Amino acid sequence: MTAPTAAAQPRNAARSGHDKVSLIITTQADRGMLADAIQRHHEDHAAWLLSEASTPDGRAFAQAYAEAAAILVADLRELDSPVAPAAATLPDGTPHADPFLAERGWQAQGGLYVRRPAAEPEMEAG
Repeated sequence: MTAPTAAAQPRNAARSGHDKVSLIITTQADRGMLADAIQRHHEDHAAWLLSEASTPDGRAFAQAYAEAAAILVADLRELDSPVAPAAATLPDGTPHADPFLAERGWQAQGGLYVRRPAAEPEMEAG
């Protein structure tokens, strides 16, 4: 196996910075750490990495780490934003948008989807 070219080394270092912070932030979020705490940690760490980087590889790693951290924290915040359920905007009685659920009686009611069982067919005596 040959050594990476001089041009490929910063790219590899940048990829390493991105991958490292992605793994750390994913783990922190999965363990319940709040986005604010994650952001503070990675802003501090990225600042330290950027201030200490003395080689092209080090600077590429630090820059990629800082950029990926900012993007991932923004994505976490977006995921944490409450989204109004689709039923909240529909008039009561509107069937569910999914035909499978609509066939089973799901419809909008008071801003939520609720199941209204269909009338049971009457059995004929005999």
